[in-house]
Amino acid sequence: MISGLGLGMVSWVDGLSLFMGFVSAIGVIALRKARITDDSNTILFYLMSIGLIITVILFSHQFKGPTSREGLLLLGMGVFAYLGQYTVTNGFKYVKVLEGSLISSSRIFIATICGIFFLGEPFSETIVGGGSLIFIGIVLVSLKGKDKKNKEIKK
Repeated sequence: MISGLGLGMVSWVDGLSLFMGFVSAIGVIALRKARITDDSNTILFYLMSIGLIITVILFSHQFKGPTSREGLLLLGMGVFAYLGQYTVTNGFKYVKVLEGSLISSSRIFIATICGIFFLGEPFSETIVGGGSLIFIGIVLVSLKGKDKKNKEIKK
């Protein structure tokens, strides 16, 4: 609903996005497990190395050397991307898988709000509906998780 999907028009891209949701969940679980044995720098090294290899394989034929200004901007983007990813990766050692997936899911909602306010993205009822469903889902899952935790404590 957030992306403006017409309910009567389902395409292969919608299936791909559902599949990527599962891949994201697997990623959160794998990251959580990797945090047990490896530090954030090691995880980021492998994460970014794999990303670089995949990017080179898929897009090297389209590569165009950046200008000096573009190179500077790319360097800045790289530094901030690394710092952001380091913060997220490091933070996952302090949360459970459920909490991590909730945090990960909330980024869709936050990105939509930022797009509307800062980038002039269109705003519609379907965006409100989709955002509300995501928000309600996050709240319900977190309440269920807290309820389950409280029951375990009482036992």
